[in-house]
Amino acid sequence: MWENEGGEGRIAVRLPGQILMSVFIVISAVFVFYGATETSWTFDRNGLVGILISLGLPGSDLTNYSIWNVGLLLIEHEVTNNFLEAFTIMFCCVCCIG
Repeated sequence: MWENEGGEGRIAVRLPGQILMSVFIVISAVFVFYGATETSWTFDRNGLVGILISLGLPGSDLTNYSIWNVGLLLIEHEVTNNFLEAFTIMFCCVCCIG
């Protein structure tokens, strides 16, 4: 898999090694996207407010959030004041998360 014809201080990789590295990169991207879409935290409303919310619709006092979900909520509600904030949120959603 490894050969040493890449020059001094460099290692050249044969075709099976290149394919293996490409597969590892794709697999890690899939795991990152899956992890970003899984529930990261939940927000449970307790006390009188939670009881009143549950009276209207049972189970609605519990809200699940993921990293991807929060980024999209920020974009949807446009919690940005200028271009740089909007660009940062879009960049994190598209490039960093998935």
